[in-house]
Amino acid sequence: MRKLALLVFVLLTTFALAACDRQIDLDLDPPSNVVITAGVVSWDAVDEADSYIVFVGLTEYPVTTTSFDLNTLGLGVGTYQISVVAVKGDAQSLPSSVVPFVVEDGEPTSLATPQNVQLVGSVVSWNPVPNALGYVVIINSISYPTTNTSFNLGPLDLAPGTYSITVQATRNALLSSPSSAVQYTVSAEVVDRDALLLGVLRTFDEDYDLDLTESDFDYEWEFDDYQSALAIANAYTGAAIDMQMSEANALGMFQHMFELPDRMYDMD
Repeated sequence: MRKLALLVFVLLTTFALAACDRQIDLDLDPPSNVVITAGVVSWDAVDEADSYIVFVGLTEYPVTTTSFDLNTLGLGVGTYQISVVAVKGDAQSLPSSVVPFVVEDGEPTSLATPQNVQLVGSVVSWNPVPNALGYVVIINSISYPTTNTSFNLGPLDLAPGTYSITVQATRNALLSSPSSAVQYTVSAEVVDRDALLLGVLRTFDEDYDLDLTESDFDYEWEFDDYQSALAIANAYTGAAIDMQMSEANALGMFQHMFELPDRMYDMD
């Protein structure tokens, strides 16, 4: 019965290889002397092989060495069938002999690295990690814990710039190695300069407009006040845009500063 199960596995592996982009090269020897010691599978080097693929069940793990640490996968309790194929260019060998790897009951000692980290819009996602109880999304050097396999970066309201995003799996005190990084870019908000300028100007007087002339005022001193307000509004608007402030934040800050003297008077 056990031989039959192994035969079925070899056939499935062979069909999996046939379904890949690479062709099976019968002249390329399969890896031999496949053994597992303390969770590390190793094999003899194959002449002319560029790299290898370790099959854990039907899951592939490409490597360039002649060994692979199965402990890093954080596999759950059970028996796993391990085989190896040699790769040369666009071709690969038939699978090696199958070696069982038994994971016994008990708390895992390591966690696999999150794979397939992708960014769609502002949502970063990744594949589940066996035995993980949670994850940590690291944005540059700041960590955000989550129990999901996705995380929305949008609500963080990050400042404009480019951020490096990695993910680690967690289980109590265990922490996996960081995933490969994806880049997340927050573009600076395009501010309508005239709209912000008008909003700041009308903080002084709600009847002000951007193109008033002296003929629009009854008194010369009113026009002088308007010109002073326009000069201040221009200077503030330019500074706010240079600092990449949003229109709402820039206008709110100016209104707060404008009202500060009155609040101080009330306090006195």
